[in-house]
Amino acid sequence: MIEQSPKNNPESQETAQVERMRMVAEIIESGEVFHFPGIRPEVYEQIKEEQAEYPGYTTPIDELLLRFQNEGMKLIAGRDVYSRDILVLPQGSDDVVSDALPFKNVSVAGDIDSRLQELVHEPLKILSLEAAFVERRAQLVESKGYEVLGNNAKWLTLSKDGFEIKLKQYSEPDEFGYEGGKIIAIEVRSKSAPAGDPIHWEQGMISGELLEESEAGEIFHELIDLLN
Repeated sequence: MIEQSPKNNPESQETAQVERMRMVAEIIESGEVFHFPGIRPEVYEQIKEEQAEYPGYTTPIDELLLRFQNEGMKLIAGRDVYSRDILVLPQGSDDVVSDALPFKNVSVAGDIDSRLQELVHEPLKILSLEAAFVERRAQLVESKGYEVLGNNAKWLTLSKDGFEIKLKQYSEPDEFGYEGGKIIAIEVRSKSAPAGDPIHWEQGMISGELLEESEAGEIFHELIDLLN
């Protein structure tokens, strides 16, 4: 009989997973503050671009990084430490919307606590929650008669009753404080009049004609009710 190594043994993996969960819960509960080693360069560039496109929603990244360097970082959990990404905040902040960053974006190139180093290399999540989210989202809209034209991590493109619909929705909270599972933006455009103004909604702001009795309005509200 060939013995499995701990790395390939499902029982051993599950035990290690439980231990990591317990360790993270203890760190979060204690409020322990850690040295902040910076964030990955590619993440920094992405956040800079997104903040330039959508200014004012979150603390400017350069200002936020300076706070992290001066104050250190603390770990917090989303709704559920067992299924959500771990987030980090500057020690003096409780503003999850403006100041939180996903722990997975923290750099491991610098000086980082060995317990946190372990979390980087052995993340809490065994299953891809994002993949499950994307699959479930497709099933929901298809059950209402929508044709799925595109479905990736944050973008969903649909077709129904002569309309093309594009919506943006994250499976989990992102760097800008968007709530996981909530629609961020949605656009409903008539295929018969592609040059016409679409219904466009982003973070509660609506532009274009939105009539309660119109077909486009019905699709708009149906998707908000179905996916939010």
